[in-house]
Amino acid sequence: MWQRRRRTFLSLPEELLHHILCMLDFRSLLRCRQVCRYFAAAIQNSSSLQYPIELAVSNMEDGPCSALGPAARLRRLKTHREAWDTLNYTMREKLPILEGAALELYKGILVQVSGDRTIHFRQLPSSFRDIDERSWTIEDVGFAIADIGIDPSQDLLVVIEKPPTDGNPILIHLRKLFMDEPHPCAKSPGVLSHNPQGIEHTYTIDVCEDLLGVLFDPAPESDFEIVVWNWKTGVRQFWCHDRHIMSFTFLSNREILLGLVCRSHQTKETREQIPMLVVVDVRDAYTQQLASDNVDFLCEFHFPRLAAGTEPSELAICAKPAPSPHARPHMQVPFYPSNHDRLLVMTLWAFSDDIEISTMLFVLSSAILSHVRSLQGRKGHCFHWEEWGPENSRLMQVPHDPFSLWVRYACGTKFISAPSRDGTNGVQIFDFNPLPIRRWLAKRLEADKSDTEISQYITQSTVLKSPIFAQEVTSALPYRVHALKPLTLGGDNEYDYVMLCEDSIIILGTDHQYHIFTF
Repeated sequence: MWQRRRRTFLSLPEELLHHILCMLDFRSLLRCRQVCRYFAAAIQNSSSLQYPIELAVSNMEDGPCSALGPAARLRRLKTHREAWDTLNYTMREKLPILEGAALELYKGILVQVSGDRTIHFRQLPSSFRDIDERSWTIEDVGFAIADIGIDPSQDLLVVIEKPPTDGNPILIHLRKLFMDEPHPCAKSPGVLSHNPQGIEHTYTIDVCEDLLGVLFDPAPESDFEIVVWNWKTGVRQFWCHDRHIMSFTFLSNREILLGLVCRSHQTKETREQIPMLVVVDVRDAYTQQLASDNVDFLCEFHFPRLAAGTEPSELAICAKPAPSPHARPHMQVPFYPSNHDRLLVMTLWAFSDDIEISTMLFVLSSAILSHVRSLQGRKGHCFHWEEWGPENSRLMQVPHDPFSLWVRYACGTKFISAPSRDGTNGVQIFDFNPLPIRRWLAKRLEADKSDTEISQYITQSTVLKSPIFAQEVTSALPYRVHALKPLTLGGDNEYDYVMLCEDSIIILGTDHQYHIFTF
């Protein structure tokens, strides 16, 4: 009976079979390749069928329809990926580092503030993705700037106005990114207001679709505050304060991930202070201010137990870009980075015997969301490190100067590490996208090709011995690392910091220039 069905299906016209296969996602195509030789050959010999598979391997999504067909897009995609794997950049330029209140690098746009009222924008190019270089300036926003954030996919510019005196409400202006006017999707007059505790605030800004989150970091002795608005309606969705909330990121257009550097947790033996990640559904309408202990959180993810006497001091989360289903609407790019899975980079600073030690925890957002979804609506669950950490994360010592962590060092599933001060290693790019690793493992089973690989693949678990943790910590999230040729800056210039976005590596040199390497 099975043989008859298979012959009947394969007897369909070749064009119809190809059309059916084109409707499948990449996972289904990979399964079909294993069904029979006919399917394997049909998929292997078709650019239309190879393209979605290679998009997934590159952590990309297909762009809008254009004159560029699947075959041409596939060629560009592979060339783009090879350029990143070999650091074979297509263009290099320098820009002056401006003295100003803020800096942002997001979705290929570098933003600098000069003075306290002028904003300079530079859209970084990409020959592979048909992105032209573009520059524009807002000469005077009309007030002193405290900080900025952008979301190019929504033509959104968020500008926080520096309050004239301490104690004044902080105004958040919602404007169009490509034109100096209030954003038409924001409720008139396009300004949000908040009066946080404390003085001398710094800010963390993040946007996810219609949600705008701002973390207000005050001078010492006051609580951090995080507020999430629906920026289109002006309605506050979430408002929480805590001395230990030092960072956040959006997991989706519902869930937000909070980094708590230290929170009391009752065990059978004692009450411990444990760094943790807390997931909250911001659509639950926390319109009134709450302490974090009163928030009805979905779940929390614990770090490994700290050693006796360890004092955690800071926990930073970096994950860019925020999850968003669309590329920039005005750009006809053939493909663009996927936001379905992102690398979450958590950096924990802690003191042990008065020595500050920093560690980095790498986790994919899909792993966190998978645990959240497994609860099926139940709230308040605690995932101890042993339950979630060893298989879903990679814990390691900070591979570069920890004081450089304000820059954008993560993008998609990639993390970039600056050269070490002693010169023992150059720029390194860590990629936690699991699909290239699985492909490499499959090829290695067929034939030993490890000697020809550009990247080093880390698939075995590692053990971190650190004085800040009570025990040795094992972690096993696979990744690959490009130990790449040096990017020379010329002359006697040295690296200060290094940043990463979709199509560029940006090095901040000691010559006060941005050295931009574009792919």
